[in-house]
Amino acid sequence: CWTEDYYGIKFPYTKDMIVEMGPEWLTQAFHKSGVLPRDNAVTKISDAKEFVGGGAGLKCTFTVEYKKDEPYLHKKLFCKLPHKPGTSDRYFVSCMWNHDRPEIVFNIYLQESVSFRVPKFYFGDISAATTNFVLITESIPWAETGKKDFSPGEIEPAYDKYKDWELPDGGPMYYLACCRALGKMAGYHKQKRLHKSVDEMFPMPDPMPRELPKTLPAL
Repeated sequence: CWTEDYYGIKFPYTKDMIVEMGPEWLTQAFHKSGVLPRDNAVTKISDAKEFVGGGAGLKCTFTVEYKKDEPYLHKKLFCKLPHKPGTSDRYFVSCMWNHDRPEIVFNIYLQESVSFRVPKFYFGDISAATTNFVLITESIPWAETGKKDFSPGEIEPAYDKYKDWELPDGGPMYYLACCRALGKMAGYHKQKRLHKSVDEMFPMPDPMPRELPKTLPAL
């Protein structure tokens, strides 16, 4: 376990640690994030399964039971975890590229202000000292692979990366939808409708110089 950066409590960073720390830790974490009222609790965790999907970390799903069921509480949850220590994936994703913290920051502070639906956030935290992190959200109810006809609000299958030929139209309408959503979020930023500290959360790099310095070699 490690205690860091946003909620100040110990957190698990493997599937086995989540199961070991169990309902008591989930209750504490969900109280801290505010997603679970103080008079409610997680009473059971089951069916924890780790799986491979994407390349930015390990993933697992698990099912929980609550002391009091509520329509806004999901029982099937998804968890994103760091790559195992000592691997090149962990070094590049967590250290060189720092991919993990922006995702944690987005889910804690921005998920309710962006202009599109994102999975409901339950808990997330990260340690600057170790790069360990945990991110727990609702588990998205993907449709079965190969399904072609959908009802309103139904979610299409989770298509694999770099396989645009599996998309019903080969990709254009999906990329257009993504670009429109990103453009709308950029508009929200310009209108200051996102978090007041968003520029500090996601600082932009310094602008490139208009002219190359004359002291560079071969100039």
